[in-house]
Amino acid sequence: MIETHDVLILGGGPAGSVAARVAAQAGLSVAVIEKSTFPRPKICGDCINPRAWLIWRRLCLEEAFSRLPHHSPTHLRLSHDFQQPLEFPLRESDEGQRAVSREILDDWLRQEAEAAGAIFHTGTVPLALEKDQTLVTSRGNFQGRILIGADGRNSWLARAAGLGRPGRRCRRIAWQTSLPGRFAGNAVHMTFFPEGYFGLARNCGDTANLCMVLKEGSETTAQQVAERYFPGCGPLQWRSTNPISRPNARPASGNILLAGDAARVVEPFTGEGIFLALASGELAGTLAAEAIQTNALNKLAVRYSQSHRRLYEHLSWQNHLTQWLGAHPTVGRLAVAFLHRIPEAAKAICRPFL
Repeated sequence: MIETHDVLILGGGPAGSVAARVAAQAGLSVAVIEKSTFPRPKICGDCINPRAWLIWRRLCLEEAFSRLPHHSPTHLRLSHDFQQPLEFPLRESDEGQRAVSREILDDWLRQEAEAAGAIFHTGTVPLALEKDQTLVTSRGNFQGRILIGADGRNSWLARAAGLGRPGRRCRRIAWQTSLPGRFAGNAVHMTFFPEGYFGLARNCGDTANLCMVLKEGSETTAQQVAERYFPGCGPLQWRSTNPISRPNARPASGNILLAGDAARVVEPFTGEGIFLALASGELAGTLAAEAIQTNALNKLAVRYSQSHRRLYEHLSWQNHLTQWLGAHPTVGRLAVAFLHRIPEAAKAICRPFL
């Protein structure tokens, strides 16, 4: 027995849930295959770029998003080794930057997609992809006229469909934990240190999210770094993931599309990752609906690839710069020290996040 749908989505994070909501609201039959169950934690900096408000408005979700438990930071701090930081005020606006736990954000987006008519199969692991776009899973077989891979930076669908591209293995690992909110205050704090960098932001209540990137095989552990910069933090529970970066995948082939980190991973330093996941998910859901409604599936891959490329053309040059600095923390420390002498240049680099 095969369960068939117009659109079958692998991955129920921001990209997958937004794609599901958009396609379901267009009247399509949509199913989402997700290996985890909700709510579930996710390694992420939790900061959502102000540009996301444009997407919430288009999806008629801005009021619902504004009610989610969150923290609105007032300043951005950039430092090296916790020396005197460069500090910039963030925009005072109801539609400014917000920090929302991914456990809360992803579960909310899932519920909004389900309310639009999408079906979620959680706790379901993909096992094989057959030639007729049948997805064999741990809970049965599913088939979609269009498949959307939104299953993250280690995308199973990208590999199964041959859309991934080989490249040098990333030797950086992300570590995430929670700290009492007093360690973060009201600022988003990004700092370089000899072994890597970290971002610290309060998300809601009395909790702060600490996301750290270290080189693989570093003799210094994430716990040791935390104790160095946050005396009295005590033993912390850590989660880890990699790769931090990898070669961009081909975003589409035939009736298979990739969205979010499955297609392209951006440097987590800048906080643009969630926005781009939302935007690419919206794009995938919109074009999938148009292709089915106009019977133009043969044009889908080209249209999506072109639109996806244009979406990432707007990626800030700051993201490319911080991606390079994140891979070379020693240079990053020197760059921040130098920027202390040129405040206007520092402000220009930080402008997309202010």
